Amino acid sequence: TSQTEESSPKTSAVLSSGEIYERILGPRLMAKTDDGSLIEKSTATLFGGGHPSSRSSADIVILYFSAVWCSPCKHFSPMLKNFVDIVNKETKSTLKIVFVSYDQDKESFEKYFNEKMGKSWYAVSFDNKEVKSRLSNKFHIMGIPSVVVIDGKNGNFLSSNGRAEIMQSVGDIQKVKDLVQVWGEMEGTPYDEAIPQSTGNLLLNLLGFFLKRPMYLLAIYLIYKKFTGSL
Repeated sequence: TSQTEESSPKTSAVLSSGEIYERILGPRLMAKTDDGSLIEKSTATLFGGGHPSSRSSADIVILYFSAVWCSPCKHFSPMLKNFVDIVNKETKSTLKIVFVSYDQDKESFEKYFNEKMGKSWYAVSFDNKEVKSRLSNKFHIMGIPSVVVIDGKNGNFLSSNGRAEIMQSVGDIQKVKDLVQVWGEMEGTPYDEAIPQSTGNLLLNLLGFFLKRPMYLLAIYLIYKKFTGSL
């Protein structure tokens, strides 16, 4: 892994959007052609070019972690496509989607990306295991489908709870608009400083669950004492 790829856009004020996303997603991404074939394109070019003054046309970038074998993904992918269509048609904001595959082989990846993902979506190459692993670790991806939301202009981390947020807005154009507005108004956290809160939220939720149900704690304690032979 090169130092350049692994580092994060700490100097985003002097970097172009293309350079920022090259650092996050690697130098090249997969894209679709008009005839349905897949080609590699420069990440920097797709996200606005390399000149320091250039900025991405995307207001929001979504990283979509998914796979063809994943049953919940089959249900969620059409929702995401519909969400993207509404945003691009009904708001002034522009979304770009980057598919991060958890597929088990290249053929499955290409078929899934080509047939189930939007025509203008991009994907991290199946063979680029370093970037896929780094993104999964960075954003604490514990299961799929998962959606990470990033500021399209500066690469700042906005949310790791995109899946739930999108599902709550499905079928309601106003809720979609409201969600995009919320994302757009967020300052975000620089990529290198981003620590998704999903793990912390899970622990807090579990703690809250048991505090509201003390009998569960007592039952767990009694079971523990029984199996350790202390009763």
